[in-house]
Order: sequence, then structure tokens, then C-alpha cells
Amino acid sequence: MRPRRGIEKAIARTDEPMAKLAQQFVGCDRLFILGYGLGHAVALEGALKCKEVTGLPCEGMFSSEFKHGPLAMVEEETRCSSPRRRAGPRCSPTTSPR
Repeated sequence: MRPRRGIEKAIARTDEPMAKLAQQFVGCDRLFILGYGLGHAVALEGALKCKEVTGLPCEGMFSSEFKHGPLAMVEEETRCSSPRRRAGPRCSPTTSPR
């Protein structure tokens, strides 16, 4: 039963931050999740999960490709997100576009 308690603790720690994150997407009509390098795979998977759960139109793509076409589809209700990596010896934190 030990691993189950660990999972329950992890879920309890993320409940409040996830609720705050979800509030940022209330009222949006579409979502772009942008990533680069390893973050691109995270962006693609995040977009897929978002489509499955919410039914919103959602695209995952390279952040460098966003300005070549999809940027024209951004309106006031459109949200853009970018996964962040943890800071460590080989990577530095990135910021999400607003």
C-alpha cells in the first residue's frame, strides 16, 4: 500500500495549482500548446489530452513555427501555453507566452 499513499500525496499537492491553472482557460475558444526540443513532445501530448478532456480545438506545435501561420488565428479568447522544464544543471526555466 505504500506506493498508493505516495500517489495520493502527489495528487493532494497538485489539486490547488491545477485548479488555478484551469481558471486561466475558462472562456477560451481554442488553445495552442507550444514547445521546443523535448518540450515539443510534451506540447503534442498535452494538446491531445486537452482535446480528449475538454473537446476544445487544441494544437501542439514547435514554438518556432507558431509565428508562421497559426499566429493569425489568435484572438482575444485564444490561449497559448508553453510547458516549463525544471531548472537544473543543464537547463534553465522558460516562461510561458501571455
